[in-house]
Amino acid sequence: MFNFSEISTDLLAQNASIQVQNAEELLTEIAELLNNEKKAKTLGKNANQYFKSQQGAVDKLIKQVNVFLN
Repeated sequence: MFNFSEISTDLLAQNASIQVQNAEELLTEIAELLNNEKKAKTLGKNANQYFKSQQGAVDKLIKQVNVFLN
């Protein structure tokens, strides 16, 4: 099972996502991203890097658990 709270926190900390509190803020942020190509590209690049860094995380965890079991 995934820990979405942890993922969300990580993405925010790495400038890979935006958090909004309501529909008005969502519209404001969407408009900002549409008008600010640099910000949109930075968020996309950071999100891509984050998810690439998480690839294989389950395999790594299983290997660590196996060390203790064997």
